[in-house]
Amino acid sequence: MWVRGFLAAEVEKVHAEPLLHCARHGCRPFRSTPTYPERDYADVSDHCPVIVDFERAPDDDP
Repeated sequence: MWVRGFLAAEVEKVHAEPLLHCARHGCRPFRSTPTYPERDYADVSDHCPVIVDFERAPDDDP
């Protein structure tokens, strides 16, 4: 994931959380085969879904 410009702003804290197959496997390599598929990987996307929260500094304008 790359977010340009945010870290130059008044961002106090950044938190990223992997989801689905990435979370289940702890962001480590895994196998998905026709016999034993990782369903969300095989049926939805091979990209790692991530939620990123940028917490603003207390003195930032709302």
